[in-house]
Amino acid sequence: MISLKSSATSMSMDIFLINEPKATIRKRMKPYTPPSKMNQTEKRYAGQLEMMKRSGQILDYRYESMRFKVGEGAWYKPDFLVVFKDRFELHEIKGGFIRTPAMVRFKAAMLLYPWFKWKMVQWKSGEWNVIKEN
Repeated sequence: MISLKSSATSMSMDIFLINEPKATIRKRMKPYTPPSKMNQTEKRYAGQLEMMKRSGQILDYRYESMRFKVGEGAWYKPDFLVVFKDRFELHEIKGGFIRTPAMVRFKAAMLLYPWFKWKMVQWKSGEWNVIKEN
């Protein structure tokens, strides 16, 4: 094992050499990850946002463009940042089932960052339902 430390990026990594030409690298600091691909429910909601944008109801929207620290080592990334003429809203999109950790992180972000309008929307029984908002 070879340990490398870089003061310029304040990131350290361990390189494990294997008997193959490739080396496995384990980073201790998470690098930036670009937005992931949308699931089907998020694509459906993005379609609705696109119609709202074309009709002038919203100015714009972005997918997974912000990340919020909600605890020690815990982060929350809302699905959509929605830009209105007078405010920003952060929308979390859910399908038929909402897991408890997702709801806890959403509520924590809502409490820690009250400057935004937060909205959790669920696609259930063929329609959008607002589950939680401030």
